[in-house]
Amino acid sequence: MDEMKERRSDERKRQGEQPLRSPARTRCRRGGGRSRRRAERLNVHAHRPEWSHAAAEQHRPRSRGALHSQLKRPAGRLCSRSRPACRFSANGSRRRHPQVGWGGRRVSDGASRGLFPRRVPANVASSPARLNQPIMGPLGARRGLEWLLGFYFLTHIPITLLMDLQALLPRDLYPVELRNLRQWYTEEFKDPLLQNPPMWFKSFLFCELVFQLPFFPIATYAFFKGGCRWIRTPAVIYSVHTMTTLIPILSTFLFEDFSKASCFKGLGPKTFHERLFLISVYTPYFLIPLILLLFLLRNPYYKEKIKKK
Repeated sequence: MDEMKERRSDERKRQGEQPLRSPARTRCRRGGGRSRRRAERLNVHAHRPEWSHAAAEQHRPRSRGALHSQLKRPAGRLCSRSRPACRFSANGSRRRHPQVGWGGRRVSDGASRGLFPRRVPANVASSPARLNQPIMGPLGARRGLEWLLGFYFLTHIPITLLMDLQALLPRDLYPVELRNLRQWYTEEFKDPLLQNPPMWFKSFLFCELVFQLPFFPIATYAFFKGGCRWIRTPAVIYSVHTMTTLIPILSTFLFEDFSKASCFKGLGPKTFHERLFLISVYTPYFLIPLILLLFLLRNPYYKEKIKKK
């Protein structure tokens, strides 16, 4: 019997084929007696760098007993059944993979065959390119701008109630501290519109009281929460209205001759530096509504139409 095996081995060596092996060694190379096709099917998802927990959930076995049997095996034992079976590349060539996971860890038999997810290092698991989880990108930029707009509307509520409306509402409604604060502001910044407001400026303050002030808490909630498409139309109306009112105010600060204007009683900025300093106080209330308008009109999330059921 042994002579017959030796003759066959010699014939295979002459013909360039692999010599015959014992059944034990054959089972060891094939991963515990499994067929070549079954080994290829079990290991098609093993040793891939893009392997993730989501893929493992799709390819895990249906029976719980099979999964528990794989988990009970000791990790990293070097017997014939724990060795990974043969893999086959795209061109059909036979190759073997080492039984070592990422970071030099030895993986268990079930993890090497894709039955349950293997452990992934923290730097690989947190990589958005590997797990297809974008962290910043368009979503992060949109949320950052929404937080900025929410903070703008939140701070606008006390400014409107405590400062702006003093020029419109009766003086007795405000305590002495707030009236002194308004007096200090008008003298320090040389703001003639709040110190001695004309009628056209009072009409703007009336619109701010009736239309803008109720909108401020709603916009604060919508932008801090994020993703509220229903805020698009009222926010566009607010931004256009605010920019429209700021144009005559900024033009007055820049071109009006306050020394000759009778309505201001000689109050107001006299030098060009004082004019620019006063304009810098009102400019954010023009730029932020402009950013809000462009953001709501150009952002793909807010441009998308809501599908009606």
